[in-house]
Amino acid sequence: MARCALPVVLLLAVLAGCAVPTTAPVGAAATTDAGFALTGRLGVRFGEESLSGRIAWTHAPGRDHVSLASPLGNTLAVIVRDSGGVALTDANGQRSVAPDAETLTERALGWRLPLAGLSEWARGRAAPGPAEGSRDAAGRWLTLIQAGWRIDYSWEEAQAVLPRRVFLERLAATPPLEIRMVVDRWGE
Repeated sequence: MARCALPVVLLLAVLAGCAVPTTAPVGAAATTDAGFALTGRLGVRFGEESLSGRIAWTHAPGRDHVSLASPLGNTLAVIVRDSGGVALTDANGQRSVAPDAETLTERALGWRLPLAGLSEWARGRAAPGPAEGSRDAAGRWLTLIQAGWRIDYSWEEAQAVLPRRVFLERLAATPPLEIRMVVDRWGE
C-alpha cells in the first residue's frame, strides 16, 4: 500500500500544472509562458486506490520543483525537473532519476503518463496538437479532450483566467485513473 501511495501522490503533483498570474487578461493567459507558483489540494483515484494531499509547485521555463505533502503537511516527495532530466526524492531520502517525467512516472506508477500537456491543461488551455471539447461564453474550456485525457474545468469567477478546479480522467485507462486538483493559490 505504501509503495502505491507515493507514486499516486507524485502523479498528482505532476498533474497539478502551471499558471500565469490571475490578474492577466484572458488573451495574455493564452500567450504567456512565464514562471509560476502553485499551491493546492489533490485527490486521486487509481483503480481501488484513493489518496489526497497537498502540493506546492514552482515552475520556470526549463525547470520545475514540486513538493508533495500529506494532508497534515508531512513532505512525501520532491520532484525536480531540469535540463538534466527528472529526479524524485521520497520521504525516506530514496532518489529516483529518469531523463523525462514520462519515464519516471512509468517506473514509479507502472504506466506511462503524457505529462507534456499538463502545464497547459492546468492553466485551462489546450496543449499543442489536436484538441476538442466545449467552451463557455468567455472562450474558456469547460471540457477539453486531448492526448487520451478528458479535462473538466471549474472557473470560480466570470473573468477568471485560471481555473479553480481541474478534474482529469484518463480515457480508456485500466484501471481507471481520475485526478482532482483544487488550486488554493496561483502566483508568479
